[in-house]
Amino acid sequence: MGETREATLPPVRLRQVPHKPWDVLQVAILKSIDGLESTNGSQSNEEGSGGSRPVHACAVLRAMQIPEAGATAATDTRPTGRRERKRRQVRDQLYAAALDLFVSQGYETTTMEQIAETADVARATVFNHFSQKVGFLEEWGARRRARVAEILGSSRLEDLSVGDRLRRYLREMAELNIASRAETTILMDAGARVGSLLHDRSLEIELAKIVEQGRQRGELRTGVDADQVGTMVAACYFSTVLRWIRVDPAPFDLRDRLDGALDVILLGIIAPKGAAAPPGR
Repeated sequence: MGETREATLPPVRLRQVPHKPWDVLQVAILKSIDGLESTNGSQSNEEGSGGSRPVHACAVLRAMQIPEAGATAATDTRPTGRRERKRRQVRDQLYAAALDLFVSQGYETTTMEQIAETADVARATVFNHFSQKVGFLEEWGARRRARVAEILGSSRLEDLSVGDRLRRYLREMAELNIASRAETTILMDAGARVGSLLHDRSLEIELAKIVEQGRQRGELRTGVDADQVGTMVAACYFSTVLRWIRVDPAPFDLRDRLDGALDVILLGIIAPKGAAAPPGR
């Protein structure tokens, strides 16, 4: 018998995620809502009588940027066999059970055992699909972005300007939040408490793609960085939603507030010469 050789596996190349520091606008936004922690801290004392649960602004802005891996899984439309369809069906079943429990009794108090029982599967099945409870938060964010992409993909948006396309994207996100306010509040709050979803730029990347397409068509002024604009719009989105969920009923119309935030980015705050508003206006 000949000598048996061990198979040599090729070296694994790890994908390097470029680090991009917070831009000036994000820092300003975080500072502007820094008082939320102290405000919610006082509200937390009222939880027993229906008060709001504390929401930490910085953590939400970072945590709710969901990993691209989840988005890929949520938007994969390739033909599948019966085994894969069954796997996706079970995953959907677990996801639905988890969200129902999160909304009805809270994220922190929900266990993987309860999710398995509600979905009528073995406990090990839950871990086969979601190794940690935080995986359901990742799936939630990925499915929301996938839904918006589906809506926008079914519309003919090629002729819209970059500003109108960004506005449409934010409006669809707002509509999803409005349609499921209780769910959004619980999961955004949960995202603020979980530290394993940091340093991802998924939403920024999606928005930057739209901006880059506008840049290639000559719609932007020279020197505009598409990535920076994506970061700014994402920061405005998260801080606006954070303010929207912190009190009940909603303190403002989410669609209108996001429109206004986008206008500030697209138009700036400095009026052209001769067009400035009177002082104090």
